[in-house]
Amino acid sequence: AEQCRLIVSPDDLLFELENLNPGDRETRTLTLKNDGEKKLYFHVSMDWLEGDPGVGELGDLYEQLLVTLFYKGKEVYCGSMKGLDGAFAELQEPKKDYMGVLEPGESEDLKFSVYLPGPETGNEFQGSSLKTEIIIKAFCERDEEDDDEHQRRKKPRPQPEPDDPEDEEIEISLEPPGGEPESKPGEEADPEPLPKTGELPKTGAFPIILNISSLMLIAAGLALRRRQ
Repeated sequence: AEQCRLIVSPDDLLFELENLNPGDRETRTLTLKNDGEKKLYFHVSMDWLEGDPGVGELGDLYEQLLVTLFYKGKEVYCGSMKGLDGAFAELQEPKKDYMGVLEPGESEDLKFSVYLPGPETGNEFQGSSLKTEIIIKAFCERDEEDDDEHQRRKKPRPQPEPDDPEDEEIEISLEPPGGEPESKPGEEADPEPLPKTGELPKTGAFPIILNISSLMLIAAGLALRRRQ
């Protein structure tokens, strides 16, 4: 198994709703499994992909639809879809601002409930549509063995030692093959580029980041009808 691996199911659309009426609620479950060898930390956010009307316009479903998120049977978020954008801060360092933890081989469910409020939803939302994306960002901590291997891969390959000049006869040519190269008056030759070593500045240990988004897509085409 890979050291840091997250499996998400289902791997297609989580929500595909049509003809949603004011007061309707739909619930779906997303299962996360740590299929790697390391403890995995994760958090959840949501991103607007497209919609009609757009964000902030009259009839915008991104602000109107309410989403409730349950993890391990507990409510961890309840508010507008737009609010889930920044509900959990970006992962900056191990064990900081994460929503959940999965041990190797462990699975947990995330339950999403989408609700269209009744009295607050007027005719301006009729025919509105929305497509959003659930983003799962996860990381596994590197251990010392991972860091050593990472540093070895970054180090440049050693260059071969030049031969001893006493052991080799060197032939010097004052004129390159084909004659003197053409040069324009006042023009300087381009400096020879320095070789790249591949060494990056060392910034300390950092986590292995997984950013999974394409498999968690919510698409909702909503045609609202007032109940009689």
